[in-house]
This record gives sequence, structure tokens and C-alpha cells, in this order.
Amino acid sequence: MVGRSDAYKEGFRSKYCDNPYQIGTQEYNDFERGWSQKVKRYPDSVSSKYHGDFAKTHQKYSEKSSSQELKESTSKGSYNAYAEAKGR
Repeated sequence: MVGRSDAYKEGFRSKYCDNPYQIGTQEYNDFERGWSQKVKRYPDSVSSKYHGDFAKTHQKYSEKSSSQELKESTSKGSYNAYAEAKGR
């Protein structure tokens, strides 16, 4: 990381995104840039203190949700509740 600020390097090395710098300063922005680059390059190396492994949880939920929707849509067949309510 040639030419990077110390705040950028600190953000890149950080496991959590606990920015120690004051909001609005250049150091704060550099830390955020370093953290963001780490997340983009090595998503498995970071985690959230508050949500555990949020990315994997979200992925599992999305897969379950889409497979559940597929089952529901195929099991209904051609039944139309709206048409039945209208008397058609």
C-alpha cells in the first residue's frame, strides 16, 4: 500500500469498522476507504460485531425465500382466488 495514509492502512487492517477518527476529517474518510477496500477484496475476513456473519445469514435467507416462493407458485397451479371471489 504505497502512498496510503496511516488512517487508510489502519482501516484496511481493522477487523471491525470502528472508526476512531472524528466524522468529517480526512483521517475519518481515509479509514472508511481502507475498510471498504478490505471488504471488497476480502469479504470473509471482516465481520460485524453487532450482526455476526450478516452476509452469510442474508444469503441463506435469500436462498430459502426464493425456493419457498417457487414451491408456493408451482403448488397453486391455475387457482385464481380473485376470480373465485368475483364468481367467475
